[in-house]
Amino acid sequence: MVSPSKVLSKIFNHIGEEWIFYLSLGAAVVASLYAGRFPRIEPPEWRVLFLLYLFMVVTNSLHRTGILNLIARRLERGRWINLQLVFLTGILSMFVTNDIALMVTVPLTLSLGGEGVERVVILETLAANAFSALSPIGNPQNIYIYHAYELNLETFIKAIAPLGLFLIPALALLSLGRKAASAEREVSLNLTGKTLAVIFNFFLFVAVALKILPPYWGLLPLIFALLWDRQSLRVDFFLLGTFLSFFAFTDAVSHLLKLRLSGKSEIFFSSVFLSQIVGNVPATLILAEFSADWKPLLWGASVGGFGVLWASMANVIVYRLYRQRFGPRGGKFLLKFHAYSFAFLLLGILAFLLSG
Repeated sequence: MVSPSKVLSKIFNHIGEEWIFYLSLGAAVVASLYAGRFPRIEPPEWRVLFLLYLFMVVTNSLHRTGILNLIARRLERGRWINLQLVFLTGILSMFVTNDIALMVTVPLTLSLGGEGVERVVILETLAANAFSALSPIGNPQNIYIYHAYELNLETFIKAIAPLGLFLIPALALLSLGRKAASAEREVSLNLTGKTLAVIFNFFLFVAVALKILPPYWGLLPLIFALLWDRQSLRVDFFLLGTFLSFFAFTDAVSHLLKLRLSGKSEIFFSSVFLSQIVGNVPATLILAEFSADWKPLLWGASVGGFGVLWASMANVIVYRLYRQRFGPRGGKFLLKFHAYSFAFLLLGILAFLLSG
């Protein structure tokens, strides 16, 4: 029989891990009761939820095929390994989100060991946040902004590209140097019919997310998963619930306050500041309801992912992976992480001010 103390411990641990969801759900309920209305979730918001779910399903499948690990292993040897690993993380994050990219490259980097591994992992984290900002499917807040504001690919990239021109050269300079690779076993890939179907489904998702194909084409990967890959349907439903709760919360608050943010700097700095408190995804969902100007919101969410550990979920994932590997050394890692992360936060703010 499980003791009550263990049950309570599990409950508190669970709430601690998913506190943003429970906080957003509670805020949505309170705000809706105070406003005296049932939350209205608009069609674009339902479309974003569908795309997020579809994205998590197809990346689950892609990750389990071993394709990403194979790519990472092939690049772990040779000269300039640090640079290769950091930029591999960044490039992957543009297509499979910063979270998934880090779950591939950080365990690989930790397995290599050697002097300076902490610094490489930190640079990979910064690269994932920097590169993912440049893609409409690089992270959840970008997917939301891209669809909620009805953007096209060219407009999106032109708006955010100057940030990359500041951050990517800095990452390259910090990543110079060599690092000895360990003798890890070779990773092979068996290109079965199922694997090819998973790859096809991923590119189908990209076409739907970039609005090349209509949303109903996204049902095909879900049907495939339901019939042949049900494990991939087990996604982070708390993330979806957080989005839904924030949609409900901002609907009620906007009805009560009729608040509007105006001015690029006001929107940008509000987004950066709020990201340091609740994270850049919730900050985006909250502020989007009060602003029609998506560009400073996109910049604020991207830059706001730097700074404190919880500003981006990708940061938290890396810290957990590091703690699992090294345990007590986590405190030292946090000091180094925040030194680099706040430096990139300031660099991002400078990029915004100079970009006009």
